Amino acid sequence: MLRRFAQSLFLLCIAGSPLYGQLGGSSTYSFLNLSPSARPSALAQASIASVESDVQFVWLNPALLREEHKKQISIGYVGLPGGINAAEGAYAFGVAERQYVMLGFRYLDYGSFDGTDVVGNPTGTFRASDQLLNGTYAYHLDSNWQFGASFKLINSVYESYTSFGFGVDLAAVYQIPKSRFAFALIAKNAGSQLTSYAGQLEPLPFEVQFAVSNRFEHLPFRWTIQLENLQKWDLTYFDPNRVSQDQVTGDQTYDELNFGDKLLRHFSVSGDLNLGRRLNFQLGYSFRRAGEMSIPSRRTSAGLTFGIGLKLSKFHINYANRYVHVAGRMHHLGITVDLEDFGS
Repeated sequence: MLRRFAQSLFLLCIAGSPLYGQLGGSSTYSFLNLSPSARPSALAQASIASVESDVQFVWLNPALLREEHKKQISIGYVGLPGGINAAEGAYAFGVAERQYVMLGFRYLDYGSFDGTDVVGNPTGTFRASDQLLNGTYAYHLDSNWQFGASFKLINSVYESYTSFGFGVDLAAVYQIPKSRFAFALIAKNAGSQLTSYAGQLEPLPFEVQFAVSNRFEHLPFRWTIQLENLQKWDLTYFDPNRVSQDQVTGDQTYDELNFGDKLLRHFSVSGDLNLGRRLNFQLGYSFRRAGEMSIPSRRTSAGLTFGIGLKLSKFHINYANRYVHVAGRMHHLGITVDLEDFGS
């Protein structure tokens, strides 16, 4: 079983290897990388090794689905700049010994637009949206190994253009309970369009991630170091802000990022502090988002995320704030309910 899983993961990595070029605009269904869930978003989504009792984390890593998630319902919402709204919901349950399933949906609404013809005459209004149906299966081999897969049915509607597709995530988690370490490896969004928008099939945003996390022995704090986009080394792109011109000769030069800067763009880090069962705090930082969303004329905290969670009665409420750019912040709100609490 371990050999078959490793072979499948290797094949997915090979399948995604041709996806070179700038990340933005190089694939379709980019909304697959947006998680409205508040708690993972507060950790800069650096949480694929977060072996915690919150089903929200399963959206980012199917192998995290576990016994504690049974009968949990989670709902997440985020309002993006420009009037864009995204929401997702999920329910987890057990199907057999050491086997678990989560069913979920995600919806992204881009709002209403004014349509015009080629000369600018109004043609009416139209809407655009993305939808996802997600089915997750996880199997716990023993106290150390957990395996998981997510199967995604995808639909996009942009005015009269529509597209259907499917995607698969394969993941593994290895835990060392005695030392409270967890290691995670995932290949995300392997799949294809089934029907295209305008006759040309486009690739999905395939990605390979690895993470290590540890929970301190005498402090309820879990830290995570996550490596992202391992299928592609150079994540940089042409940035006009890095072009300088000689005032005398008029020659232009481009300031390339050095090896250290390129390496850091693969890293995200996070910390999750749990103060009992009713209060938690999160902090995360994505070096790639910081590099891509910063502008030289203004200091920002782009790439920095934070959040807080509070249990009120039987409801876990989480809030996250993501500073993605000087243009605005993203506010995430999530609610998790454990149906077992209502039977106690």
